[in-house]
Amino acid sequence: MDVSSISIGEIGLSVRSYNALRRAGIETVGQLLEYNEESLLQIRNLGRKSIDEILLKMEEYTQLSNQAAQDEPKDELELWLSDENNRNAVVEYLREKNIRPEYLSGLSLESYNKLLFAGIEYLHEIVLMNEEQLMMIPGMDPFSASEIAKTLNSFIRIHLEDIKSHCHNNQEPESEPISEADLPPVMDMIQRPEYHSFILTAVKKNDHSLQSLDLPPRAKNQLLRAGFRTISDIVLLSREQFMAVKNLGAGTIDKIIDWKEGYLKGIESELRRTAAGDISSVYSDDVLRTEILSLYQGEKTFGGFSLKEMEEALALPQEIPEERLKKIIGKLLAEKELEYVDFRCYRLYPHFTVHLNGFREIDDRSKDMVLMRIQGQTLEMIAQKYGLQRERVRQIIAKAVVKLKNELDRDKSIKFDEDYYRYFYQNYAFNKKDASEWLGISEATIGYFELFDIKQGNKALEAALEDTSGLETSLRLKIKTYLNRNKIFMDGMWVEKKRSKMEDVVLKKFCRDEVTFEEFSRFYNRFLEDMEIPYDEDLYYTDAIIRSRTNRLADSRNVLWKQNERLRYYDINGRDYTELLDTLHLDSYKNIELSTLKFINDYPEMMKQYDIRDQYELHNLLKKITPEGSYHNLKFKRMPQIIFGQADRDAAVFDLMAENAPISAKELEELARSEYGYDYAVFTAASQKFTEYYHNGMYSIDHKHMSKERLAALHKALPDEFYYIEEIKKIYSKLFTDGDITEVNPYNLKRMGFVVLSKYVLQHYESLYQYFSHLLLEPDMVDVTGYRSRFTYVQMFSQCVIENQRSLQIIEYEPNKFINFRVLEREGITSEMIRDFCGEINDSVEDGCYFTVQSLDSDGLLPQYDLLSELGFSEWFYSNLLLSDSRFSHQKFFGNIVFFKGDSEITIKSFILDLIHHSGSVDIMDLISDLKKRFGCVVNDKSDIIRRVQDTEVYYDDILERFYASKDMYYDELEREGW
Repeated sequence: MDVSSISIGEIGLSVRSYNALRRAGIETVGQLLEYNEESLLQIRNLGRKSIDEILLKMEEYTQLSNQAAQDEPKDELELWLSDENNRNAVVEYLREKNIRPEYLSGLSLESYNKLLFAGIEYLHEIVLMNEEQLMMIPGMDPFSASEIAKTLNSFIRIHLEDIKSHCHNNQEPESEPISEADLPPVMDMIQRPEYHSFILTAVKKNDHSLQSLDLPPRAKNQLLRAGFRTISDIVLLSREQFMAVKNLGAGTIDKIIDWKEGYLKGIESELRRTAAGDISSVYSDDVLRTEILSLYQGEKTFGGFSLKEMEEALALPQEIPEERLKKIIGKLLAEKELEYVDFRCYRLYPHFTVHLNGFREIDDRSKDMVLMRIQGQTLEMIAQKYGLQRERVRQIIAKAVVKLKNELDRDKSIKFDEDYYRYFYQNYAFNKKDASEWLGISEATIGYFELFDIKQGNKALEAALEDTSGLETSLRLKIKTYLNRNKIFMDGMWVEKKRSKMEDVVLKKFCRDEVTFEEFSRFYNRFLEDMEIPYDEDLYYTDAIIRSRTNRLADSRNVLWKQNERLRYYDINGRDYTELLDTLHLDSYKNIELSTLKFINDYPEMMKQYDIRDQYELHNLLKKITPEGSYHNLKFKRMPQIIFGQADRDAAVFDLMAENAPISAKELEELARSEYGYDYAVFTAASQKFTEYYHNGMYSIDHKHMSKERLAALHKALPDEFYYIEEIKKIYSKLFTDGDITEVNPYNLKRMGFVVLSKYVLQHYESLYQYFSHLLLEPDMVDVTGYRSRFTYVQMFSQCVIENQRSLQIIEYEPNKFINFRVLEREGITSEMIRDFCGEINDSVEDGCYFTVQSLDSDGLLPQYDLLSELGFSEWFYSNLLLSDSRFSHQKFFGNIVFFKGDSEITIKSFILDLIHHSGSVDIMDLISDLKKRFGCVVNDKSDIIRRVQDTEVYYDDILERFYASKDMYYDELEREGW
């Protein structure tokens, strides 16, 4: 296997890494393996993470290459085609022979038609394409692409000797130089691969972005979407390759090719000198000097270039050494044509005052008045100096400005140093008094703008941070520093000088466990003192504001607030509550009052998973994550009570008593706690309303007797094992329109043989656990979606599911779909095998690591058991195997189950922060891509990620759209990149 010819698009690199390598001219693994870490650092847009990724791939393919060299017999064709000259020879051979696709032996009619309909007339157009490249042909499918690739390979093998002979006969003596006179016309040169390197050299000297070209918008947009950015990216593409670009029609392609021909003819003389090897005449010092200065035009007029960026923009051939380029740059710096600031070279333009002094159309007095004006002096001050009226001074200055404007209109090339800030000034609002200290905009610069009646803009300064097209990075960094001037560095991050922001820091640092508000206020003031923040009544807690802060903290999404002004830090925005709300099934409750204690008691595992410690915390959390009025008009009453719709607490307790009488007071209290979460005080208040039914510690009620005939008819209408009592009442009313609904009572239900359980009844089974176990364990596979809806009010169902999952009696293989373990046993799977599966993962994963089954698989850490693999289940199945192992914590979010090795609380925030810290810095789109490709977590909105890491030590640069583990790391990377 010859790995050198493999396209870098086939080795699984991230989009960012692939694009950066491709723009650097690296197309194959062989070309990539010629690089090392040091040379990779010189490639633009390759960050640390991308380089680490590429180095791992290089190591992998180096090993593959070495192994192939030792173990595998060499394929003659692969070896021969690894030489670029030989690949070109194949194309030339087929081009000269005009061989068409119908000559391919063994090609199916379907595949031939795919080529025919795509306009492929000759084999030389596709002969060296692999399957991936063939798939870019419009209308191609994977089967045909595979068949064509194999048939082409077979064709080359059959004709290899003829191709070699043709190649030998057409070789020119290497020692004989090419003269310009012997070179073909430029449009012939582009058809011949041997001239392609010369063409690229000449084109890169005259390269421009596709955005700047005079092409139809459709052409530019589709080329940009396909990943092409500059002229050099498209100049060698053939018509067939343009046709492979999605949504490029024939007419648009004609316009692109016409433009390309005109462009090449425009640089033909330079191209021919380059092809003839006359590098010195093409790149004299004067030419290089001119080319360097010509970089500073258009959007780069006031832009800066690092040495690496300048080399890339100039695209000089290898014959021009870097030292020579540095020497010319040095001369330009010495001559004040360029200046070197913050690791970048900027074009130096004269100040307006210098130009003003040399302007001959204005007399000296007028020049002095203009100069005084831009330096901030008033018309009155100037008038006093010259003994004139203010109006006369204004007229003189206005006349001078008209002459200056006329000159600037005549010569658009005239630029002033002050113009660097023109775009910023015209677009953004800022305090002019702060401009000099924070933004580097002098008073004279602002005076220059005002002199020429350039109006200041009104856009918010924050918007400038994202204005990458109009503002240089260095200026945006100054703006960011200016906007951060009112922030302080607290506990590893920059925090705005506001009491609310600093409260959040103190909460996170000191209130992980419950504290009183009074204790918190002491922590807060003491922390500010320890941080040596000067006393300021707008920042510190004082007696005057102490009450208002309780209201703010009670509403905070960083706090769980409870009775008696007690609180605990809880990152509400850092979590995903889908699983919690799905489990509570709030939309199934109607016209009922509950205490959140019911949920605490019914779902202890879920409360532990979300670190909810009591009913008061759950009440406060639900109030903050569920809008009041949702879920059948949900309302939050005094802790811990919640109401759905219209509810009557007294009637609810009475119904419990009536449905279960005779019943002791203690049993009724326990039943009210189980059904509604009512505590002793709530139950006692409600039960006082029906003391007439209480005697000797028991509540009793006379149940109405149902006739035997009606009892038998009702029982016949109730064939199922489980019913809610309310359902039976409705069935009874339909059977007997004149019936007394109170006859449906525990006494008569027991007469029919039902086991009466609070609000529901059961028959044919002794207990709910036995019934639910039957539903879950009887079938080989079961979908519980309908059951979850049916048994919403019955906590025992969820408990039965959880217990059978933990004991591996049933395993969830897709959401809400379970397979019985006996099915696996029939396939040879044992519980010991599953324990070994979990144990291998525990041994291979480091403590404190986050992972998913997909990430284990991509890292090669997912144990491979043939019997398990043959079952064909998705990753959800393997995730649920791991749920049975207490060594792993877990949480569901972003559409997957995320695990952590160890006993720890998992949140979206903790997971994202861990990924960012491990990367050091990461582009947000790379992070989202990594979450999907590596972890199987789908993020639909990048703002969701940004929001999760707010108020942490992580720094997000919204200009670069990049996360940094800390702000210090952000500044370090800027310095390394020469920003």
